[in-house]
Formats: sequence, C-alpha cells, structure tokens
Amino acid sequence: ESGRALWARIEAFLAQHGHGAEREFELAAPRWREDPAPLLAALQAQVRALDEGASADFDVLPRGAAIASVERGMGLPGRWLFRGLLGRAQAFTLARENLKYHFVLAHARLREICRALGARLAAEGCLSGEEDLFFLTVEEVAALVEERLGGEEAQHRVARRRRAWKEYWSVAAPPAIEEGPGGRLQSVEVDVAEVGDGPVLRGLAASPGTYTGRARVVRTLEEGAGLEPGEVLVAPATSPGWAPLLAAAGALVTEIGGVLSHGAIIAREYGLPAVLNVAGATQRIRTGCLVVVDGDRGTVRLLEEP
Repeated sequence: ESGRALWARIEAFLAQHGHGAEREFELAAPRWREDPAPLLAALQAQVRALDEGASADFDVLPRGAAIASVERGMGLPGRWLFRGLLGRAQAFTLARENLKYHFVLAHARLREICRALGARLAAEGCLSGEEDLFFLTVEEVAALVEERLGGEEAQHRVARRRRAWKEYWSVAAPPAIEEGPGGRLQSVEVDVAEVGDGPVLRGLAASPGTYTGRARVVRTLEEGAGLEPGEVLVAPATSPGWAPLLAAAGALVTEIGGVLSHGAIIAREYGLPAVLNVAGATQRIRTGCLVVVDGDRGTVRLLEEP
C-alpha cells in the first residue's frame, strides 16, 4: 500500500514537473516524464541513506539567526544597506529560477513538437525513427518535409552525425582551455598542490564545514544509484534533479558552479560541506579515494587512493 502511494506521488510530480531533464537544454535528451529512470536512481540513493539511519531533518540555521549573525557588529546604515541588498538578491534569485523553469518547460514543448514531426517522417519512410530528427538541421527538416531532400540521403546524414555524436560523448573534456602560442588552443593543467598529507585540489568554498569520506564519482544522475550514504559526491555539476543524491551524500565536490549555483544552495540547506569549481575533479579523484573536503578553505585533499 505504501509503495502504491509513493508511486502515485511520483506520478503526480512527473505530471507537473516531468519536463525537467538532466541535460535540460538538449532537445535530444529525454525528459523525466519520458524516462524517469535517472530520477528514480537518485531517489533510491536517498531511500538507502534513510534505511541506514540517516536523518531526513537537516541542521539548518534558521533564516533569522543567519541574518542576525551577519548583521552582528554592523551599524544602522550597514544593516539598512545589507537588508536592501538581501531583499533584491532574494527577489532576483526567485525571478531567475522561475525564468529558467518556464524556459525548460518551453524547451520540453518544443521537443514534443519535434518528436511528433519525427514520428510522422518515420512513418513515411523518410527517417528510421522519430529521434533521427534531432540530427538534422532546421533547413534539412524543411527540405525533407517539402520533398527537396530524399529520405535515403537524410538517413545517411543522420547515421554519420550520430556516430560523430557518440564519439564526442566518449571524449573527456579538459578542465579548461586557453589560447596558447600562435593562437592555438591548449588545455589548462589541474591546480594540484602537494600540501601536508597529500595532493590538494583547489576550488570555490561554497558551503562551510569539513568532511572526510570516500569519494563517489557520479557523471550522470542515473549513476547516482551507486552512491552509498555518507560518500563524498564528486560530479561535473548538479541540477535540481540531483537534490535526492545530495541528501544521501556527506559532502559535495563539482567541477562547475558558483556560490549561487544549485549545488551550492542545496549543500548549504542540507548542511553539507561543498567545494565547487574544482577543475578536473572527476578525472583527478577516483571512486573509493579517501578525501577531506574543506568547505571553508575551498580545498579537497586526497589522502588515499583506492
């Protein structure tokens, strides 16, 4: 009975917010409503953490107390200025999130239109499947509809681009790229310093606290099913769908992100130490590596390789 009730709540969530996706702005990426597997994997990690005794209640400093701690020692003009800036930041943050939510919703609607057109072209034998449409340009789709482009040629282009797309996904992107001698692009080395007990990766201090634990490298939301309670979550970046994983993690390390990014905000809400913008974190840190995440200094120390 409880399982059916849970599934009913999941279905209700997908009905309202199922337009989300891990790669939200990639038209070819399935939405949660189409394929909820990545989202369910994240929920499984959270359930496993609760089963092993983790608390669902997070030690979060009440908003009023947090504001008071910042204002302590300020004069009246300083408090007025701080309150004004805080109010504007809160208002614009809400506006930004609402804008992104509806932009993703519009993107999902556009994907539905593309899939419907792709299904029609596939039924007419012009494409092998509805998803092939995403490997054609707008001009090519128009030419296909107007019969200025043959189905055989279109499928040939789709096959070639799909192969290239898969090859691109298999390539690990460098942490950063800069212009080198002669205008040639070159990768930038990861900032690793030998300090004390082991190499240290440097990033942005995004959520305070220090945590020592085993790392779990998670590159996609679906991989998050393997996250064990208390492990340090190491990821390229996070999105709203990663919130259940953060609830199970002991700390967070990402390659991309700022103090107002999703991962940083959720980490602070959950009381997790977090270091973001750590170049090459998913390449330098391996699953099972013992690390110390210092969310105050913005460092990740590697104590022991697996």
